[in-house]
Amino acid sequence: MSDDIAEGPSKEVMSFASYLHSPGSSGLRAREGVLNGRRVQFFKGKSAINALTKDEDGRKAKFSSREEAEEWMQALLDYQLIVRCDKGADGTRTLRINPMQNFDEDGYYGWLYEGSQLLVILGGIGVVAVVLAGVMFPLWPSVLRNGTWYLSILALGLLGLLFATAI
Repeated sequence: MSDDIAEGPSKEVMSFASYLHSPGSSGLRAREGVLNGRRVQFFKGKSAINALTKDEDGRKAKFSSREEAEEWMQALLDYQLIVRCDKGADGTRTLRINPMQNFDEDGYYGWLYEGSQLLVILGGIGVVAVVLAGVMFPLWPSVLRNGTWYLSILALGLLGLLFATAI
């Protein structure tokens, strides 16, 4: 098993992590907390096992037994996609890493896995493209500049109409 850990998680483990990380597909609802000064999502082990073994909201259970689900959760711990944490005693959502990294239903687990960052990257590229297009407005052809003028007047007219309707 230590050789497998050195190589990194398999595609099956990564797809399982993606499934569990997505609340829409797995039904696992995570809360937000602070772990080592970084905002992370965390969940209770019992909630994860229940999400993986029970049929709810039209979703079919991923595993038939709790033991099998616990093995997969331990694999997420072994590959450091999640980390076992202890909640702060004062009731805040401050988390501390537990030195014992084994899966237990009563423990809390924070996500270190962030999922696919494709939408974040595409959003960043889109923002840069919009800013660049706006800065280069004087270089646009006159047809596009006139079209932009008419669209802005139309938008202002609709906004004025909205205010007039509200009053």
